[in-house]
Amino acid sequence: MSLRIKRLRTISRLIPLMVAGLIMAVSGEVIAQNGQNGQTDNGQFINITVSAQIQATIDIETRNNINLGRINPGQESVVINPREDPGAGLLRVSGSPGMLFRVSFIEARELISVGGGETLTFFYEVSGAQEENQLLSEPVTRENRDLQMSETGEFFFWVGGRMNLGRDFGQYEGEFTIEIDFI
Repeated sequence: MSLRIKRLRTISRLIPLMVAGLIMAVSGEVIAQNGQNGQTDNGQFINITVSAQIQATIDIETRNNINLGRINPGQESVVINPREDPGAGLLRVSGSPGMLFRVSFIEARELISVGGGETLTFFYEVSGAQEENQLLSEPVTRENRDLQMSETGEFFFWVGGRMNLGRDFGQYEGEFTIEIDFI
């Protein structure tokens, strides 16, 4: 049994809007304070230049989906430890070296039985590291979701979790979505 990991590229679109809003606010303030043409009381013009450099690319690559392994009759639950289990999913994120970013994800998602209406709830657990070394990865929790890219511009996430099994065996599908925002 395996779960598909959905990649999501998040690009901060607020930065250009904030820059445009700043330009409009500064221009409006100059005109409001200094007459209709932006001229000061002594006849000098005020020019304000605003510029921004925006690095807005983050790529997320799914290297491995979560593999729950073989489920045996009578087994009541499944646990995939993202820090130790080879069945954990693996995501590689690339961006600018040293870039700060924030991660968010939904911790509980329903898996739906293929061809039926049965559902199971999967509780995701995530760990991450600046290098591709699962054993050195640290848990990503609500308290530490602000992270930093490595010097090479990479960050790795391992995705695991746990779920209680129902009585009906079968194939279930679900997705894990991770969102990454610049800080």
